[in-house]
This record gives sequence, C-alpha cells and structure tokens, in this order.
Amino acid sequence: MAITNNDRNVQYTRNLYSWKSIDDAITGSNAVKFANELYLPMPQGFIDDDTPASVSDTPSARTTDLIKNKEMITIAPHYHSNRAYMGYLQRARFPEITINTLRGLIGIATRKGSNCDLPSAMEYIKTKATRKGQSLDEVFVMCLSGVLKFGKCTIVVDVDEINNSVHFVIQEARQFINWLEDPDTDDTTMAVFQNVETVLSDYDSFETEEKVSYTAYIIGEDPEDSSVNDAVVVCKYEDNSKVEKIVPSLQGVRFEKLPIVTIGSLENGNDCDPAPLSGVAEIAYTIYRKDADLTNAQYMTCNPMFCISGATGAVPTAYGSTVALVLENPAATAFFPATDTSALNHVKSDMVELKEEAKSFGATLLGPTNGAAESTETVKIRQGAQGATLVGVVQNVMKGIEDALKIAAQISGINPDDVYYSVPTDFSELSLSPQMLTALVGAWQAGIYSKESLVNMMIESGFVKGDVEAEMTRIFSEEPEYAGDDI
Repeated sequence: MAITNNDRNVQYTRNLYSWKSIDDAITGSNAVKFANELYLPMPQGFIDDDTPASVSDTPSARTTDLIKNKEMITIAPHYHSNRAYMGYLQRARFPEITINTLRGLIGIATRKGSNCDLPSAMEYIKTKATRKGQSLDEVFVMCLSGVLKFGKCTIVVDVDEINNSVHFVIQEARQFINWLEDPDTDDTTMAVFQNVETVLSDYDSFETEEKVSYTAYIIGEDPEDSSVNDAVVVCKYEDNSKVEKIVPSLQGVRFEKLPIVTIGSLENGNDCDPAPLSGVAEIAYTIYRKDADLTNAQYMTCNPMFCISGATGAVPTAYGSTVALVLENPAATAFFPATDTSALNHVKSDMVELKEEAKSFGATLLGPTNGAAESTETVKIRQGAQGATLVGVVQNVMKGIEDALKIAAQISGINPDDVYYSVPTDFSELSLSPQMLTALVGAWQAGIYSKESLVNMMIESGFVKGDVEAEMTRIFSEEPEYAGDDI
C-alpha cells in the first residue's frame, strides 16, 4: 500500500482554492501579488504586450546598481513578463482587512481566558500541550484561528512513550487530505495527513528542500499480524512506500478509537464546513481588483497620449520644452485627447461601500444584531456566513479540545469524565439604543419577562453597572426624583 498526493477526499479538493485564497488574503499583499493573475486577471488590452519586463538599459556609471535592480525586479511580488500588466499589478493596493478581522475576533474570544480542570496526572498538559511546549490556551488560539480561516481544524492526540505523556498535534484543513467514516457509527476509520517539512539536501550541506510525507491513522486489519487487529495503527509513508508502522500505546493501554478530533465552524466532524472569513476575503479581493482598475485609470488619465492629426512629411516622435514641433500641414493639429473621469468617483464610492460591507460581515460573526430591523444586505451577509458566528465557533473549539483531553485521559488510564475545559462566550455584548431600552421596559411592564431579565440586559448593554441583585433592589425600590414642571 502507498499513499500519494492523488489520494484526496473530494471535499478536500473542492475547497483547496478557497483555502488558498483566504490564506493569501491573511498573509497579505505580497502573497496576493505573487499569485499574479490568479486574483488579478490581465486586462485584454495588455495581452499583446508580451515584451519581457526589464530595467532601462541606458548606459550609466551605475551599471552595478542596474544589474542589482534587474535581479530584484524578478523576485518582486509584482514581477511579470508583461510590462503593462506588471505596472497594473504594482499600482494595485490590496486591503489588509482579512487579517485585521481575524486578529479582532481572536482578541475578543480570548480576553477572558479559559477554565480547565484536569486530574493531577494530566496537569502538565495545561502548560505543555504540544511537543513544542505550547500551552493549552495557545492550542485554543491555534484551533480557533484554523476554524475561522478554513472552516475546520484537527487535533491529533499523540503518544510520547519515552516521557510517558501525551501531546496534541494541530493539523490545519489543508493537511487533512483524506478520511473515511463508518456509515453505521459515524466513527472515523481512516485519516490521512500530509506533512511538508524543510530538510537539508542529500547532495549539499547548505541546500534545503521540501520533503513531503504522509501519516495514516487506521483501525488495523493485518492478516500477517493478528496483534494489531481492532487496534489503532499509525503508518508513515515517504516516496510512495511505507517507512514506519506503529501501534501507539501508553503503559500497555491502546487507543479505543482514532485519536483525532476535527473541529468545524458549524459542527464538529470531518466534513468541510464553510470558512467564516471567506466573505471578508472575497470582499478584499473585489476591492483589490477595483483599486487596480481605479489606479490604472488615474494613471492613464494623468498621462494622456499625445496625438497629432493631419501632419505630412516627417512627424516628430518627441516633444517637450526643448523640442520644437514643426508641422508642414497648416491644417494639422496636435493635442491631448479630453478624458472623462466621471466614472472614477463611482469606483471610489463603490470601494467605500465594500469596506463597510466587510465591517458588517465581521460584525455578523459576533452574532445577530440587536436593532429593530436589518438591511437586506445585512441579511444576505448573515445568510452567507451560514450561521458560523464567533460564539458557535468558540463553543465548537472548546468542545473539540475537551474531547481531545478525554482521549488523552483514556489512554492515560484516567476516567475521561474527570476532565473539563471551557471558554466564556459572553463576549458578544448586547447593544441597546434608547428606543430599544424603552421597548424592553414596556415589554417588562406588560409581563413578557421578569425584572431580573430586564436588569440583566441593562447591565450587559452598559446602561447600568453592578450585580443583578443589587441593581434590582436599587431600581425597583428607589423613588425617582421629580424635576418639577416649573421653570
């Protein structure tokens, strides 16, 4: 048996472009421009201009600098063999709104910390949850980031038999290339991960290269080795051949099921959920393309083509303050064509609206708005997010981490019910307008909900401060001051 890059789940293949585009949008302008025409199609008018890009070859005393500049251009993110397209690409500006949205959401989700209760034998996981020594809170951030970016993230529970411990390996969506589930139990029966690492070349002590390997987790069925039947087997493949096969265990205890937990944006499982940040990334690319057209139009209108009409004989090819134009035909004219820039303001306003839409999209991830009504566009945005709010994602991540801790407890010989992990999800604060507050008080007076519920909403919205019980006593016992009607 061998595993190759072609052994991919169909869901994985269908999502590859989306994942790359989101990752490039988060990485930023350089990654986007390195992709050239993938995100910024070449205008039809540039296609005939296929002259290789270069720095001016005009003789100069700074020949060395020119050579260095030529080399630098070829490795620049905006380099392209088509000179017209290279200028078009270089002038375009990519908005860094996707990474800012991601940072903001992670900051909101982690500001209150986590609550974790582990048996003493597993306490080390709180501060050293991965082989690299990352804490459990850092694992939460990595998983949350992975789900927000790609819609899924996988935790693999690994065993360190030498140190008699377990640790977590975080695999992003692009590494989890194939899987299989039992149709009756929904248990995962096969999981394949692709790993790419940088290693020293076999031929040069100072040269590095990328090495691709595959790790497969399966329920063992080996006719030549009955000891692995019904056990979790881990096989590693390199260069189309199996190089390692182990049955992980800790003090004789084996995994009961595959030690993987896949976290999704909508629900936990191996299926590819929608990526919550895909909408923001898509808007960023739309702004990028519009900015390319806008700046190109500005460039062309600020540098119009010089035209000569009706001249005969020698037609000058240069002009300027030190060059005289002599036209033989008295009826000939020389002019700059008038330019129409009326459409540029429309493009600018469209880009402003798109940026506002991106803000709204990010806001929908915090949950439903609390206004009396939503615009049609906001409803469309929320529907596009498909319910993957930040609260829901955080709940999925903390459940995934707790499930991974239960797997670690099982193989450590500890009762899985003794582990607990949670993250507060009350970070999405209620925002009330004065009109909304008046309506809420009226609803309380009508007996729709209790005094306690009303005070809770007032505290959460920031209208009053203090704990619920104290504020209830104060609000509903004090007589309001009467200002009088005489002036």
